[in-house]
Amino acid sequence: MNSFIVRFQHAIDLLNLQTLGSPINFQILETWLSFTETLVISIILVAGRILLFYMSQIREVFLELQGRGAEKGDLEIVALGMTALTLVLIGSSIAATLAISYLITIIKSLLSPIIAFIPYPYVVVGAICLIMIPACIIMYLHSRTHD
Repeated sequence: MNSFIVRFQHAIDLLNLQTLGSPINFQILETWLSFTETLVISIILVAGRILLFYMSQIREVFLELQGRGAEKGDLEIVALGMTALTLVLIGSSIAATLAISYLITIIKSLLSPIIAFIPYPYVVVGAICLIMIPACIIMYLHSRTHD
């Protein structure tokens, strides 16, 4: 039993990076921001990322069409359409983020009794798959945009 406590303390030391002599401690990742403040900051970050990505795409398409000799009116129509699409994507991502963040408490209360009957490793594997599948899809889509 005593060796277990020593191993556990060693694992805690590794997490705090104290054994490496680094002053980094994971307690600095704590926040005193409220849920709403954190949600607003995350929405701003997501919207900014989408806006920057699509604005660069709009610029590339605009310059390519201009290089091919497209008329100014056509270029404006394309730019306006792509800007509208960008705004729709930003709006839908904000709506999805708000819906998920406020519905998660309801979902948690509904799923807690079900998850209590599932063995622990299945929950871990399921959570990892739930994270990895969308991450792989996003990475694939981003890699296709650069081709």
